[in-house]
Amino acid sequence: MGVRREVLSLTTSAGGAASGTMRLKGYVGGIRVKGFDGSADVAITAPGTRGILTVTGVDADETYYPRTPVHGVADGAAISGGYGPVLLCDDTVSVAITNGGNAQTGTVTIDMVD
Repeated sequence: MGVRREVLSLTTSAGGAASGTMRLKGYVGGIRVKGFDGSADVAITAPGTRGILTVTGVDADETYYPRTPVHGVADGAAISGGYGPVLLCDDTVSVAITNGGNAQTGTVTIDMVD
């Protein structure tokens, strides 16, 4: 099992917004948001608007460990309290920052597990 660190550097506009994409394959191990204003909102999505992480008011540097609900084999219903890692299959992931401060340069780092 290997771990890759994928880094996306973004610079916000005067209005505090920035966006970019990353092509990722494997399981999401963790996500670190660093360098934006203390009230930044972050949305990371996969194709089909599948949410990976949505957080508001990020202060300083934060690390998150997103998970996705798991489903039962028999009926496909979500299992209450059951969560597993997010799997990406060579997907283009979108990252959007809002309220990130004027001309702030920061990074979104996603650790991918093979």
